Amino acid sequence: MSAKLKYVTLLVGVLIISKLAGAQEVLDSEKFSPLVSLSPSLWREGENPALLQSSGLVNYAITSFGGLNRFGALKRPQEPTEQGIYRFNAEGASRVGAWLAAGSFVYRRVNDKAVEWLAAENAYNGNPFLYADSVGGDWFRDEFVLSASLGSPEWFERLSLGAKLDYDVGQGARRNGARPLYRTRRINLKTALALRLLDAQRFSISPLWNWRKEENEFAFFTTQSDWRLYFLQGFGTFNRTTVNSAERNATGAFKGIDIGYEGKLDVWAWSASATWLTGTTNVIDGVSVASFSGRVIHNVESYRIAVQRLSKNVSIEVRGAYSKRDERGADDFDASITSSQTEPDFLAVNVIDQEKRTNFEVELWLNEPRATSPLRLFAKLQTRNIFRRDIMAETDWRVQLQTLQVGALSAIPIFNAILFSGATLAYTSSSNAKYRADRPTVLTPILVRPDFLVMSAERRFISFLLGVETTAIWIRASALRTFLSLNYADSPARYDDGTKVGLRRAISLELQLLY
Repeated sequence: MSAKLKYVTLLVGVLIISKLAGAQEVLDSEKFSPLVSLSPSLWREGENPALLQSSGLVNYAITSFGGLNRFGALKRPQEPTEQGIYRFNAEGASRVGAWLAAGSFVYRRVNDKAVEWLAAENAYNGNPFLYADSVGGDWFRDEFVLSASLGSPEWFERLSLGAKLDYDVGQGARRNGARPLYRTRRINLKTALALRLLDAQRFSISPLWNWRKEENEFAFFTTQSDWRLYFLQGFGTFNRTTVNSAERNATGAFKGIDIGYEGKLDVWAWSASATWLTGTTNVIDGVSVASFSGRVIHNVESYRIAVQRLSKNVSIEVRGAYSKRDERGADDFDASITSSQTEPDFLAVNVIDQEKRTNFEVELWLNEPRATSPLRLFAKLQTRNIFRRDIMAETDWRVQLQTLQVGALSAIPIFNAILFSGATLAYTSSSNAKYRADRPTVLTPILVRPDFLVMSAERRFISFLLGVETTAIWIRASALRTFLSLNYADSPARYDDGTKVGLRRAISLELQLLY
């Protein structure tokens, strides 16, 4: 296998490990991120398809199988106590005439244990209008994700085009009790145009479009005094009902734009990009008689920059990113929905959920080729500002989190194999933590207060990675890789009743075949 191909396949392979370890991520510092990557480019930073040709990708194919188990009490209230994730992934890139195509297919099975107060896909996706019930139990979830990208050659040594399409479907159901279920569909489309300015300097612009829908179903036998189904309307507010069945649809449409700039000069390479995305999510209850149940307006912006210098002695890469997310209830309801009820105003203006995030990363490695470097050191500093507000319950909380992460990764040839080993240490502290609940509800001490205590808790994290690569001609593959990752996180913080927030452990195993 050529050194360049090893460079690319190691990029893809370790990113798969990172995605697996960070699937349905509970706390940001729990993800092992060795920062393996190509030179800074708009394809690497934002998957800009118009820059596929200049990304450094070559023909490759990877098939991988993996599993992860995560368990422990260090979690948000509506997340599982234990989670098992099993994943199959196939991806690659290939020339199609003068064009370059890249694509992937992912299947993921997730088994969640002890999920409480949730009858939907995710309680923390920016839409607080969810089903919840007082039963709780174990869930199984299936997800299929398809992605395809196509980049043109550079015409007239100036202009290139590209397009990227992502489509995923998912479904999940609880194994016990009322057995609620959900179905999801998501479509993401990005078209892109890139223009060469001078030499390796390129400017790009990419319109973005996103559509998503989640359908929820819930049914059970009940009595007038048996309250089980809760219609969440914010961070603490709710309605509850004794209905035998219910259906809810959440449909969102988003649009935006991405602009970027990349360049190279001698031993330096850099890229910078910015993305703006806006959209709405409408929540509708009922099918035969539709009733408006809430609208959320989403506004997201992000900015990214990366600079890399290659040297025969010590190479360096510095990365920075800033993102801002603002999601809040709209000041109107969807008048196109026929409803037999008077729309309560608080459904529309009840919630505000905001976050600002700043990342700064630096990595050093010996020699120019990163993939074969015997030693790489990296550090990351992250700041998060989180604010959540429920107007009806007169409840809000805010916190600023600072995380410092340091680590090392080595690749050592041993006989006819390469041994990978790495370790990461991280520490998260909080400041400016404030909590107010002037009109608490019965769900405030169950969902809102514990969420604040977990998110504002001090956390400590350690992770180890071991891997080996060998030739695999006997199975007609160019290489076989196996990775084992062990993660441990804990917190000395305590809940209001004096019990510790606790710890969380994770173990993951990944097998990769490179062709």
